[in-house]
Amino acid sequence: MKRLIGILLCNLFILTACSASVDKTSNSTKTTDYKIENGETLKVPEKPKRVAVLTGFYVGDFIKLGIKPIAVSDITKDSSILKPYLKGVDYIGENDVERVAKAKPDLIVVDAMDKNIKKYQKIAPTIPYTYNKYNHKEILKEIGKLTNNEDKAKKWIEEWDDKTRKDKKEIQSKIGQATASVFEPDEKQIYIYNSTWGRGGR
Repeated sequence: MKRLIGILLCNLFILTACSASVDKTSNSTKTTDYKIENGETLKVPEKPKRVAVLTGFYVGDFIKLGIKPIAVSDITKDSSILKPYLKGVDYIGENDVERVAKAKPDLIVVDAMDKNIKKYQKIAPTIPYTYNKYNHKEILKEIGKLTNNEDKAKKWIEEWDDKTRKDKKEIQSKIGQATASVFEPDEKQIYIYNSTWGRGGR
């Protein structure tokens, strides 16, 4: 009889542990709907914990929202601005799909021109963004929506707008109503930057 009771108690403990494990898994994989640029709706983690940002364009946006990526494009390696925030992060080279898989991300963000999107989709929900579709505030709002951090994005934008209004007044006091453009020459051509493309333009 004692042996039977012992077996029953043992089974009860196992069932309880399994139940707790299932609940924990369920909570950690809770998803929400997110519509990507082509109109398709994807299931993404409600609170992503392991984000791989495989383009240098949006790493700063995630950092501003309090999300440290687990993996980033290796083109960000030499950024003196981002470097302090990326200690211990895995730098991923171009087309290194296998290394991305080993990082076990729960969300992947890429440039819309990335040729490996279909491969990444087999690893985790993959969100492509077109770089020149958004200005700096619009993309922060979008990533805030993606990661359930819309309030943080809104607050940062409000602070940014407040600071730029003050800076604008100071600059205008020195140059009046003069306007400026941003150019970057290279050996063969000159790039003209605008509000959705280029360093100093966005």
